[in-house]
Amino acid sequence: MANTENRSKAAEFLATYFLLEAGHQVSYPIVVTSYDLLVTDDRGRSRRVQVKRGYPKKGESGVHVNLVRPGNGKRYLMGDADVLMVVKCGFLPTVWAIPFKKVVGYSRLVVSGKQWNRYRIVSNGLYLG
Repeated sequence: MANTENRSKAAEFLATYFLLEAGHQVSYPIVVTSYDLLVTDDRGRSRRVQVKRGYPKKGESGVHVNLVRPGNGKRYLMGDADVLMVVKCGFLPTVWAIPFKKVVGYSRLVVSGKQWNRYRIVSNGLYLG
């Protein structure tokens, strides 16, 4: 069974794939930052993207996400990133691209229902705001 670090890295790679398929340029920061990916669209606009792996919880609905920084367990602050990409890994992965301002201050999040469906990526028409 894969450990948490490997699963988190798989989520990051899936997010990168979705972004590349949508025509964005993706780069990885070479220093430790509060975000995982730096994404540039076809208009030259850059966005800092934080990627988190979503997971199902037995007996509960929705996709659960821990929104604390690895290492120190602190919550993210406004300005740490521009977009949160939640990736539910699996045979048919599901990805959400949520404006970061919608999740600042949360330590945990459950992505389900109409409130979050608008951010679900269902085609190559990925728009990062």
